[in-house]
Amino acid sequence: MYRYGWGEGWKHRNDRPWKTRKKAGPRTAKFKAPWTVEQLWRCPFREERLYKTDGRKVWTEWQPAPAPRKTGVWAFDEWLDDLAAGNRDVAAFCNERGLRTSDIDGLSFVLTGLPAQVFMMKYRVLTLDVMLRHTNWPINEVARRSGFGSVNNVFLTCKREWNTAPVTRRKMIQKPEDLGRYR
Repeated sequence: MYRYGWGEGWKHRNDRPWKTRKKAGPRTAKFKAPWTVEQLWRCPFREERLYKTDGRKVWTEWQPAPAPRKTGVWAFDEWLDDLAAGNRDVAAFCNERGLRTSDIDGLSFVLTGLPAQVFMMKYRVLTLDVMLRHTNWPINEVARRSGFGSVNNVFLTCKREWNTAPVTRRKMIQKPEDLGRYR
């Protein structure tokens, strides 16, 4: 039997079979998903500002131009309604309906090609972008209402998605007629 000399004990590490195995990564769909996050996203605003002919401002119930679609899967559609209402806890949603979190994760993957956590993050990013564009709320209020929780999380998300700070993103996308248009 061969003995390693002083300082050569590391040589056997290269012969380990588990070193060559592929590491597990995020799942990727090998099919075209029937839905996208943008198609299933629901706008957080409920009322639209309209001006009467005499110049008065009136708030009416707002129906977005592309109505939010339904997938036809009751559990997933209820989860989307729950997300739109601002509830971000998948475990609580599943416990109320006798589901497992893996059930929602699987439905999300089959219907959108994204795991549930990735779907929720993209959903929040869309909500954040709309809130930055149509409101003049401070960033901490936008963070609370969009589901990110803290200014730091909003800042990191904006840096990752658009490579800019939230205030700069707001200035880039906001038009004068957008401010206060919805509530």
